[in-house]
Amino acid sequence: MRKVMLILLSLSLVSCSTKPQVSPSPITSETPMPSEVVEYKLTEKQIEQLNMVIYSGGFFDDVIVSTDDLNYTVDNDKIIVTIDKPKKMEIQFTVDGTALYDYPLEDTQITYTKEKKDKTATLTSVYTRAININNTRIRSTLTTSDNQEFKIVFNQLKNSFENNGTPDIEPGTFTFVDSLSKEMYSYYINAWNDILLFDSYMQTLNVHITNIFKNEETYTFKNKDSLVVDNTNLYDFGKLEKKQSNEQTFTEKPIRTKFLSDFYSYSFNGEETKTRKGTSAYLNTLFLFFFIKSSADIPIEELTAATFSIKPEYHCMGKLCNKSTDNSELRISQGTYGEGYYTVSTIDYFNQQIKDIFDYPAYEITKTKMLNNGIVQSVEEKTLVGEAYAGDGPLNYNGAIYESFKEDGVDYVTLTPYIVRNTINTNQPGTTFDVYTTAGDKIGSNLIQSEIHTFVVNHKDSFLTWDIALTPGNNKDFYKVLSFSLK
Repeated sequence: MRKVMLILLSLSLVSCSTKPQVSPSPITSETPMPSEVVEYKLTEKQIEQLNMVIYSGGFFDDVIVSTDDLNYTVDNDKIIVTIDKPKKMEIQFTVDGTALYDYPLEDTQITYTKEKKDKTATLTSVYTRAININNTRIRSTLTTSDNQEFKIVFNQLKNSFENNGTPDIEPGTFTFVDSLSKEMYSYYINAWNDILLFDSYMQTLNVHITNIFKNEETYTFKNKDSLVVDNTNLYDFGKLEKKQSNEQTFTEKPIRTKFLSDFYSYSFNGEETKTRKGTSAYLNTLFLFFFIKSSADIPIEELTAATFSIKPEYHCMGKLCNKSTDNSELRISQGTYGEGYYTVSTIDYFNQQIKDIFDYPAYEITKTKMLNNGIVQSVEEKTLVGEAYAGDGPLNYNGAIYESFKEDGVDYVTLTPYIVRNTINTNQPGTTFDVYTTAGDKIGSNLIQSEIHTFVVNHKDSFLTWDIALTPGNNKDFYKVLSFSLK
């Protein structure tokens, strides 16, 4: 790590009733691409320009040994650049967007003195680039030689360390000894200015890529070294509001969410299991009834579990959240711990959902607390926070027996939902499953996949069955529910 501050590259110089029995209606998870989405089909010339700027532009020289370690793929308006060594990185460039990436820093070992004894600590850090650079942070794990571990965020706007999920930090303060604190500040300040230089290259490259994708006639290739350097945008840590201090203050210990959303696949009437990605507003509304068990006055726990699992407002990694619709950002503290994946809805967004779908009155957050379903509500941040399943899709899925007909613009649906979970610790050969009601009661055990639909049909009286009337409404993500009742 260089011990001198590097200067930022100037970005300003780069432009850029009774129902009859009927056959089930066909259900599809496909939705057409919105008309405003531009589809890019690159010509040979554009591919040549991309190869030139990526492999010969010099923008990655600081993080690769050879261009042999550099590869990229194109996904419509995005390019994903992968770097194999010396450090694994993946950088996403988006037309008219921001280059986003995680930048793993070199581990550093710090020697310090505590209680007149020499000790060591290892700092392992990753810089995560957010769309808004003011929301960008370096996140670290500090492991000391006396087996203490701290999860830390370096807040460059305040020049301070912040708790990023260390479980034993109570409200109040904790203290690093002066010698350790001083070395950590030196590390972060130098790391931050090194990364800012790299980031300026990445954002400049994003403008190059945008111009190539748009086939701008005025586009001409420029390598990194041809750009003029400007030193006016350096972070001056000495002028920040909060001076360096070895005492870090935490006024509040966040409540940890215990809610986990993992509903990603479904099967209706024994058909092949499908993923929920891109499903219609009609299906999204039916999916809500996998979480609802009350035929009137749905409690807040069921409403939040349903909307969180089907259509939350933000998706988060750690404390930084992005909205899927416009990539706007939100930073939270309540509900999270560590670098997990979370779903978040502001109270305004949630209230609009329940009004649009059920015509329910607004819910008011009067206290920061955990709801009975594990979702955390925050009166200070005006948010509802839950955790989301991450990783490869499980074999688990949600199923339903489904019938419907349409009359005078209203869809009348009979829905019997159930939940299928992979059997654990079974002696049965192959993959077997247990079947639950949406109220959590296990009805079937150790069933193979081909048996499940028939089993539910034969035991239908053991499951909740809904009569639902719904019609298109004002919310693009859901239908309006006109009535619903348990049979």
